Amino acid sequence: MRAQWKLLRAFWLHDFREAQSYPLVHFNRFAGLAMLFFLLHGLSKLVGDGMGAGRLGVLPFLACGFAVMDLMWTSLGAFTSKLRRHQTTGMLEACLMTGHSLPALMTAMPVFDLSVSVMRSTGIVVLASLFMTPAPVPIAWFYAALFGLGGMLLFLAVGLISASLLLRYKAGDPLNRAVHLSAVVTGGVFVPRAQLPAAVGAVGAWAPIAPVVDGVRLALAGGGWAELGPVALRLFILFAVASTVALFTVRAAVRTVLKEGSLAHY
Repeated sequence: MRAQWKLLRAFWLHDFREAQSYPLVHFNRFAGLAMLFFLLHGLSKLVGDGMGAGRLGVLPFLACGFAVMDLMWTSLGAFTSKLRRHQTTGMLEACLMTGHSLPALMTAMPVFDLSVSVMRSTGIVVLASLFMTPAPVPIAWFYAALFGLGGMLLFLAVGLISASLLLRYKAGDPLNRAVHLSAVVTGGVFVPRAQLPAAVGAVGAWAPIAPVVDGVRLALAGGGWAELGPVALRLFILFAVASTVALFTVRAAVRTVLKEGSLAHY
């Protein structure tokens, strides 16, 4: 466990120092967050209350959806993008020479990108909370954070499946695209599922992003465990399935690439 924490720290510091080498990096992040929130605010005014966002309000509804979407984008793409980059630059081969296992390296690679995404998503939701009436109580923030953490674990599990496909077949993006499409079309990120046809809404409730965004919204709107419990159960089932599949697919992919000798190149 201590070795894994050192590995996480090493990858985080490497990517942090690389990011700091670019001028105006912090200005670009804050400006991007401000621009995004401005666009969401304008979109909420354009859509109006007829959207059916419920007691949370249109702007917080959209902001929570986009915050979870941002976290999903980063979590799903972190493994495949980092793995592809380290394969092409030779860094993966160098890291393997240190004696760390490939699964340990894969889980440590995206830690900096994830930390940035968590801060950005949190910033979006905190800004949106200024427009919530009444303001969320501390326990609501705690429940929302639990759903956010559970969602990130679910997205990372799906990202590991995609990374295993990248190792084995040199392409893992189709899975990520399918998950993104399900989120946008049926997951209730930008359009309430109650506004969709009943069959589409029922299927969309099991899109990976759906229980996460539902849980965050319900928690911040003041929902109790009578409402949050079924959503948490959906999230747990999806995580159990995705993590089990990830465990087997990563092991199978590692065995295959070690046998073929194609681990350190793309």
